[in-house]
Amino acid sequence: MRILVVDDASDTPVSSLNGVSVVRREVSGGPGPARNDGIAASSGAFIACFDDDCEITDPSLLTRAAEVLEGQPRCGAVAFTQGGR
Repeated sequence: MRILVVDDASDTPVSSLNGVSVVRREVSGGPGPARNDGIAASSGAFIACFDDDCEITDPSLLTRAAEVLEGQPRCGAVAFTQGGR
């Protein structure tokens, strides 16, 4: 799994994190453009986007999302809510 952080022109730039790739946006565009830049810099079969205020409390979240998408060529997205599927 590759982790990529998109820094949307924050006041305190994210320079480097151990084992994490960083894409720095020079001008803030909000969540949509930041996600688009992250997706453009990604190469995986599955891409998950999280906001900076999200806390992933279930370590199986990404595995479950991949299982839902596997074999579903017409499905482009899966959304999870707290405690649900």
